[in-house]
Amino acid sequence: MLSCLFLSHFTSARRKMLGFSLLELLIVISLLLILTRMAYPQYTAYLTRAHRLEGRAALLDLAMRMEEYYAREHTYENASIGRDRPDDLLPHPYSLQGYYQLVITQATATQFSLHAIPTKTQAQRDRRCQTLSFNSQGQKGIASGPLGIPQGTREECWS
Repeated sequence: MLSCLFLSHFTSARRKMLGFSLLELLIVISLLLILTRMAYPQYTAYLTRAHRLEGRAALLDLAMRMEEYYAREHTYENASIGRDRPDDLLPHPYSLQGYYQLVITQATATQFSLHAIPTKTQAQRDRRCQTLSFNSQGQKGIASGPLGIPQGTREECWS
């Protein structure tokens, strides 16, 4: 009889050490799914803002290069990016990670206007700002992009 009690205790202790029950596993999976559904939109919003920051930095860097070009050439005309010319301001027309395409939309003797157009996943996610713009007077703005008219404000996109 003592051996039966010992075996039943050993068997239940052994069962507990072998792993989780199906119910425990389903509860854990359900909790993980709920947390993932709550966290994923915040994560993608964070990525969108981070990529927008990259676009703004690339646009301001291009504006600085335009000013350097003006100091050297006394005009903004003929400034270019990514055309395999020796006087190109940048070797390619994309931001560092490639989430924005940089475009010189206007370059006259005394003025310039630049756009950073979203590409890749940024083009689909950033409905608030779409295309970022900057000109020689230091005016920052937003314009229509791949998804149409931006839903945000200039202040929201440049702050």
